[in-house]
Amino acid sequence: GVGSSLHYLVLRDGAHVLGNPMRINTRVLYPYFAVCGNEPSSFDSPLVLTGAGAVNREFQLRVANVTGDDKGDFFLNGRITDFNATLTNTVIRKLGAGTVQMGGEARHHGPVRIEAGAWRLGKSGVTCANPAIPTVISLCGGKLVAAAGTPSASRLIEMLVQSAVMFAV
Repeated sequence: GVGSSLHYLVLRDGAHVLGNPMRINTRVLYPYFAVCGNEPSSFDSPLVLTGAGAVNREFQLRVANVTGDDKGDFFLNGRITDFNATLTNTVIRKLGAGTVQMGGEARHHGPVRIEAGAWRLGKSGVTCANPAIPTVISLCGGKLVAAAGTPSASRLIEMLVQSAVMFAV
């Protein structure tokens, strides 16, 4: 089942979240996780995206560059899923100069919009949902980085406004 429901969460100075699944309730205006401080933080619980009929579902990841370089600032290691088959269009919007290191499975069906910083597919074995579902990754000034051994999926990557896609060899 789904555990607690969140609207806002601030992770500071190496905070680590682990445990039951967390439901991100997108019925509120722009729920978010914010990462700040001087050390990278991590979220290892499964995330369940739900909007319960909201017209514009959006979940923001506001990640500061806490490491001062291009290393991971926020490690997102839990599986991301939709609440059910009818609530599948939540946009994950990446904001801030920091890097999200995605170590879990992205099984939600909504798009990912990277507006600043970087979204790194961080380890071998990271998988995406059914490739027939047209999840879109939009780069609007940010970077998408794939570590060596990251499997490819048939996803649409939109390149907008000074963006970059980087693949390790």
